[in-house]
Amino acid sequence: MSDQFIDLKSKHKMNDRQLAKLLGVPLTTLRGWLYGVRIAGSSTLRTMELLEIIEQHAPRLYRDLIDDAMA
Repeated sequence: MSDQFIDLKSKHKMNDRQLAKLLGVPLTTLRGWLYGVRIAGSSTLRTMELLEIIEQHAPRLYRDLIDDAMA
């Protein structure tokens, strides 16, 4: 699972804080996932799935979500 977070971070050149904002989780939670200390729950997994769907079907909305996280 951490690979998906790392891939998303790399794809958009995001830092940990920006990715945490995009996913709506505390920074410490995200870092726990990234370093394998914690396991992401079903709601986070669903959020990742929905982000992929939005990227495919509503690219403008997806870009807005990314831009907002990076602001």
